[in-house]
Amino acid sequence: MPLEILEIEEKAQEFKSLWTRQDTDRDHYWLKPYEMKMIDDETKAVPRIVNLTLNDPATFAYRAIGMLQLASPQIVVEGENLADDFTSYIEHCLTDFYMTIDRNLSPLQLSLFPVVAEQSSIRGSVAAQNLTRKGKDGKLIVDVRPLDTRYQVYDMGMTGLNWHAYITRKTRSYINERFKYDIGEGKQSEIVYDCYSRKRHYGWVGSGTGAIQVEDSIHPYANENNGEGYVPVVVQKVPAGSMLADEDNIAHDGESIFALNRNLYPEMNRLATVLHNITIASFFGALQYASEAGEKKRVTSPPYGLGVVVAVEKGGGFSLIPVSDIRNATRLLYSMISTRIQKGSFPETAFGTLTFPLSFIALTKLIEATDQTITPRLQCFALFYRALSEMFIQQVQMFNTSFELGVKGHKKTYEPSKLAGEYTIGYRYYSESKEQRVANITEAQASRGLFSDDYIRREIMHHPNPDEEMNKLRDEQAEKADPAVGLYRRVHSLIDAAHNSTGEVQKRYDMEARLTMRTLVMMLKQSAATQSLQFGETDKRTEGKQQSKQIMPLLEGGGGGGGGRPETEEEVEASIQEEERIARLAETGREGRQVEAMVETSRNRPKAR
Repeated sequence: MPLEILEIEEKAQEFKSLWTRQDTDRDHYWLKPYEMKMIDDETKAVPRIVNLTLNDPATFAYRAIGMLQLASPQIVVEGENLADDFTSYIEHCLTDFYMTIDRNLSPLQLSLFPVVAEQSSIRGSVAAQNLTRKGKDGKLIVDVRPLDTRYQVYDMGMTGLNWHAYITRKTRSYINERFKYDIGEGKQSEIVYDCYSRKRHYGWVGSGTGAIQVEDSIHPYANENNGEGYVPVVVQKVPAGSMLADEDNIAHDGESIFALNRNLYPEMNRLATVLHNITIASFFGALQYASEAGEKKRVTSPPYGLGVVVAVEKGGGFSLIPVSDIRNATRLLYSMISTRIQKGSFPETAFGTLTFPLSFIALTKLIEATDQTITPRLQCFALFYRALSEMFIQQVQMFNTSFELGVKGHKKTYEPSKLAGEYTIGYRYYSESKEQRVANITEAQASRGLFSDDYIRREIMHHPNPDEEMNKLRDEQAEKADPAVGLYRRVHSLIDAAHNSTGEVQKRYDMEARLTMRTLVMMLKQSAATQSLQFGETDKRTEGKQQSKQIMPLLEGGGGGGGGRPETEEEVEASIQEEERIARLAETGREGRQVEAMVETSRNRPKAR
């Protein structure tokens, strides 16, 4: 059954209470100027006062969003009997996928993760439209657009979205580019309904019965998901707030960071305004004038100003209206509300007000005070990125050719067939503030001997790629145990650098590779000679002479022949051939034939006489 705009507008009525809440949160976030209203008529402002707007909600929001943007992801690909190279292949593909998204969003001055952090904090939910597809030239088009959930309407079925509509006001040029429709010379913008069902893409310009349908076509994902199709949109609520089944629950599900303080911020502004006006009134306070005429006495010139002398009749004159009790009560109420706002957001210490070091326990308690706000949003990140990643893997399965991901200078080619298999993609996000990092390091040090290094890396340090970090540590240990390993890797890194360079830079890398290869060969010769001495593999007839030639270079740092010149023509010829062989070996490595280079090194390794 085709989707109609009236069905969308009817569904939008259910979202109105949610939109009202989100608009209120937006006003707090943007510090909408406070205006005190009359008690008996909230449509009228209180006259002759100075209103004050505190920055508490914005300070809290900016701090929370900043902490969320410091969060580090840990991709987890799990399944039965999965090889490490297979899971690493998927992880690298997804990393390049999100790198490509940010590259494509950069002309719009957007980046996916900061938008996700703000949306989860202020709106309480996250959404993105994923239109990754094959272009006319057969190349992959990564088209992921973050959405503002304040302007979305959707219908959720038993197995996911039945349809999704994004309702925003767009400019004339955007509508013309997106839908090939011109709204006319007299209009600068118009409401646009951009909608996807499981099989079709719809578009309307305008609203209600006057809306004009400008799009109705089958989208590329109509035959996926066992032929049922799917909506190319990911929607994820923050797992915070109420999950009750009441009729108006939509306004309380997927809560923002302002959930606990939403009604306290206006009262805080009201009290701040009262105190502010009392302070101003200390210069021009309210006065009373006592006289025999009483309230019928008209006073036209209040005696304000320094050095003013006022003549009064006996028993009369001006006096201050008593307001001390009002001031004390106001301050007490202000303190009560301020304390509760801290309990509903971050404590004062979370804003960097401490000037002294804290213990591990104190740091842990400080971090736990922010968990009620940060943790639900980190869980939202994990669920959102998992769904978006699974949708991307499903979309590239439509390709029968390789595709490129990444940015200039870091592009990689991936094969869809290598992404197929039975596995699950998971994400874990951890807040990595300095306090959190210090606490994690302290806990990791205390856990040595109680837990494995792998557990410490994953569960305590929350490293984004613990397997890769483990391999790096093993590489460093191998290089420390045998310097030849480090030289070997250095040779091939120089070879790769030479391949990616031109001109003088390439020559420099090539020369460094040759020199490093020479040093490596000499080191291997010395090592072989030393091993020969250890195991007694020497010729008894020349044992003393041979030892003098092999031990001295180890002390002087020379080559296999010591520091002296060759004694015979055969040795001179052998030395020349050795130099030529080293040059050929470096050239062989430079051309990328790494295995041949290793074989030649092993074949020509010197033997004891």
